Amino acid sequence: MAGRGRVVDADAHFRTEADIPGYEADMRKTIRVGSGISASALAVTWLLLADSSPAREWLLVHPGATNVARAANLPAFVAAAVGSGNPHAPSTLWIVGAMTVQWLLVGFLLAGVYVQVMQRRTSASGR
Repeated sequence: MAGRGRVVDADAHFRTEADIPGYEADMRKTIRVGSGISASALAVTWLLLADSSPAREWLLVHPGATNVARAANLPAFVAAAVGSGNPHAPSTLWIVGAMTVQWLLVGFLLAGVYVQVMQRRTSASGR
């Protein structure tokens, strides 16, 4: 590796990742899968934590799911509290923004792992 974003081939010519076969397709797949994971996580968070959720009545007698969702969103709440400057009650906008960033990061990390595993799986099968 000869620097960030560059790959050296046998003739010592530089090329970027965009020159690697399948790179753009892998990036598109990573973005699609990561966005899907993020949107799904945000939807599940809404179902478990929102007062307007259709699952609200069920969750009143099954608090375990709500507790897990609150623990998973604790880093976003702490970031919102620090960012808003009010640690006792950060604004809803800060909380939603921090949760979106948190789940986008998680989604893209999981999508990157998924694309790498699928790439190895297809190369091992000879496709």
